[in-house]
Amino acid sequence: MKKPATYKYIPIASASMENKLLLKDLFSFQQFLEATATKIVFVKKNEEGGVTHFCAAYQGLWVEQLSEGFASLEDFLQSQGFPGAASFYDAQSMGCNSFYDYCLLKETGITNISEVERLKEAGFVEGYEEWKSKKDWQALLPATVVINHAYDLYRLAMSNGFSLFSHFREAVQKGFLQSGLYEAAKTRGYENAVDFLQGQKAGFADAAEWKYATGLGIETKEELQLYQELELVGTPQLKHDERLLLVLLSKLPEKKKVSRNKLLELYSSERNKYMVAETENLHGWFSTAFTDSEIITNFLLKNEAVKPYGHYDADGEYFETNFLQNRHVLIDGSNVAHNSNGQGKSKAYVGNITRLTEELKRLGFHQITIIADASLKYRLEDKEQLSALQKEVTYIEAPAETSADVFMIEWVKKERCLLVSNDTFRDWKLKDVWVAKYIDFYRLSFIMKDKTVIIPHFEKAVGNG
Repeated sequence: MKKPATYKYIPIASASMENKLLLKDLFSFQQFLEATATKIVFVKKNEEGGVTHFCAAYQGLWVEQLSEGFASLEDFLQSQGFPGAASFYDAQSMGCNSFYDYCLLKETGITNISEVERLKEAGFVEGYEEWKSKKDWQALLPATVVINHAYDLYRLAMSNGFSLFSHFREAVQKGFLQSGLYEAAKTRGYENAVDFLQGQKAGFADAAEWKYATGLGIETKEELQLYQELELVGTPQLKHDERLLLVLLSKLPEKKKVSRNKLLELYSSERNKYMVAETENLHGWFSTAFTDSEIITNFLLKNEAVKPYGHYDADGEYFETNFLQNRHVLIDGSNVAHNSNGQGKSKAYVGNITRLTEELKRLGFHQITIIADASLKYRLEDKEQLSALQKEVTYIEAPAETSADVFMIEWVKKERCLLVSNDTFRDWKLKDVWVAKYIDFYRLSFIMKDKTVIIPHFEKAVGNG
């Protein structure tokens, strides 16, 4: 928008004055007018009507100055920052009042001044100056991408999900060009792009897990899972190879004789999973006690941790597994109380748990533990029977607002005990690799109709004679 007129203009054809003064430029002429408080300006025009000269008369003195292409002195004053009239009037035609904005329009090919305003508001005009000084930021660009001006930077940022330069700066400072990756890294706790890409390539869900693993010298998520599987075994006094053997024993079929050679073959196969493929050496964190097969045999004969799973016959050179009844068994209290398939839509009864407990005792189980959600006692239809059940077996409530599944699964992981439940833990299998791989080795399903309880595993055992 033009400023209000300061001068009154009077066209003239020519002027003949004895005392004529020529100033060096239009700025000097304008200063003269201000100094003399002159408001009337005479203008000479060419045949096309364009102003060629600005003139002024003051106390017998005639001052004449080339217009330098300006139609008025107001335009000249407004053009400060522009190199000349041509660029000023071109900018005006584009709705642009700033020479910087004008240059940006000309350089980028933008035709709408509102786009320039958007660049300014989003911080990319000033941000481009910072970008030019940051070689490490520029190094993030693909070889085919060139940033020549603020609009290029703006389009790059917008195409990668950034709308503000402040957000874009925050990301590139940490090595990210894409907003989606940057937000994902922040959510997962990664501090920079290098760590994020390393962690993701290695399969880690978040930075905390990645840092924990790297602190142990563990390189991949798969390797961490192998480590955690052994660490979960509730025998911290044992080396990793000893724990691995216990896990193997816990998965053998019940009441079976496994020859020493077969057992050593199975153990060797399991142990190979803990080797670095390139070197065929065990992972650095894997601690060992077994240096030869005789030490393994001695472990089977004498270590107390072996007894829940069976015993080794030195004369016959075989390991005989125990009946499952020798193992500790957990009961999924909520699942059994509802007599459900894991959906928990039916009514809950203490009587269901009591009948299952009685059946387990009849089958020969002695160590029975019930784990239930804290809210179960409020849903029971026959809650008055709960105190009697608690006197018969160990009954554990999970803390309020905490799923009993967490405690049951962790208990099975540590003890390799059994779990009676009709819940298939489908959701857990999607988020916990151990559950997906192993829970079905230890889970026993049940059938309950009226007052009859059947645990199919033991029906099969009887049927197989």
